Amino acid sequence: MKNLTYFTVFSACLALTACGGGSSGGSSDDNQPGNGGSSNVLSDGTWSAGQDAVIGLGFAGSQSAPEISVLKGTLQGPETGDLYTMLSATYPTTDLAAYHTIDMQNDILDFEDMETFSLNGSTYTVMCKEGYSTVPYDRPTLLRMFTNEDPSAFVDIDVAGTNGPINYEMRGCNSIAVRNAGGDTDSTSILVYVAGYSMEVSGSSTLMSGDRIVEVELTVDGNADVDAAGAVTASVNNIQEYFADNLSTVAVTEEGDVYFSRVRGSNNQNCLMHVNPESGSGIAVVECTDEDVFAGDVAPMRILDMVAVDGATATDFDKIYMVSNFESPGIVVSEYRTDLQTGLDMELSANSNTQNCSDVLTVGSTDDGVTLWCYDSTDSGKILEIGAP
Repeated sequence: MKNLTYFTVFSACLALTACGGGSSGGSSDDNQPGNGGSSNVLSDGTWSAGQDAVIGLGFAGSQSAPEISVLKGTLQGPETGDLYTMLSATYPTTDLAAYHTIDMQNDILDFEDMETFSLNGSTYTVMCKEGYSTVPYDRPTLLRMFTNEDPSAFVDIDVAGTNGPINYEMRGCNSIAVRNAGGDTDSTSILVYVAGYSMEVSGSSTLMSGDRIVEVELTVDGNADVDAAGAVTASVNNIQEYFADNLSTVAVTEEGDVYFSRVRGSNNQNCLMHVNPESGSGIAVVECTDEDVFAGDVAPMRILDMVAVDGATATDFDKIYMVSNFESPGIVVSEYRTDLQTGLDMELSANSNTQNCSDVLTVGSTDDGVTLWCYDSTDSGKILEIGAP
């Protein structure tokens, strides 16, 4: 889940019949990288309205046979904990089938987001579990990684790092984004970007806490079992901290451009930010606005998920797509030229196929072009496929 806690989502769901979870040119619908249409609908036949929520959504597989994975959370009550279910469908199949469950009985910490990637013919899942900031349960956020073929074999990685002399730990997980940065079959670099609450734990006389963006570099041996000794190693790099602001979502393109949403604590401005950690060019503003673009009024934006797509060339605009909750469905689109550090305004897509999108979002390249998948705010347990506007 992206900037709502798991229990907040469920409390809102109980009042509804359905609930979800976590190119170039201008931003009008006349300039579309995809087909702009809507075709397949993926369905979860076991969905329970008011009790289930979509937590995360991921794309893997191939262009002709995309594999869509879903992380679903089921509220079982405070005594029995929560049940998390992984489901997937590989085209042409459109029925989501469960392949892994995690029973979180008596665990006060929740999984908040999920992403997938392909490596050596296998689909890998990265899940993010929130940490805790109060004694005696204080512990850092963790990333859990496994292959969809063998989810019972997994590795957990605590998200903790240094920023100069200061040691910090991530304690929240609003959003993650994953990029396969390449390498060889024995050593592939997987970059996981985490946005959420953090705490400085040592190294300064004045320890601070607040939201932060970090990059977790996982070096993965694609020929070894995930849970084998040394198969996955990790290092954590600080990108930026904004202790007075809310950082709700993060996205990364295939070329390594990172975008994240920021609500400024000083004035409630909604800002979309850009950074390329490899270039060292620093953080830039794509756009800041007082308006909640989803709702069309002046208010902080509740962005729950976000994806980003590279422009076709180095002088084209990247496209950034955002979704909010079921009360403000639709897809907001923004664009950014990295070579000029110039952004275009965030606009609500006028494409009718996007009007029911909410809560979770993923993107991939298919035979039809750049394609988005999102939760259907009007129908229980449905994932919509949409040509990217």
